[in-house]
Amino acid sequence: MARGIVDMVTPDNKARSNIAEIIADNLDISYGEQECQQFAETIEFALNNGVPVDLDIVLDSCQRALDDLDTWAEDEAKEPLMRLREEVLRQQGER
Repeated sequence: MARGIVDMVTPDNKARSNIAEIIADNLDISYGEQECQQFAETIEFALNNGVPVDLDIVLDSCQRALDDLDTWAEDEAKEPLMRLREEVLRQQGER
């Protein structure tokens, strides 16, 4: 069903998608296990359905969040972001 909804979106609207910016804006406060998993699934769904996602924006945001966490967080807090970064790098390699 979701595929049918995505297919109804015009190519111009798909090109204006700001999924990467939304995720990037939230990574500094939403970097838990569930949030990062949801971000990865959203990116995967979008890419599989022809919605462009600027993966460089997401990668830059992951790195900024990790750099911030390096100053005070335990490794366990950084783990979901590191997995998200690895997943985005994998997706980038497939494109």
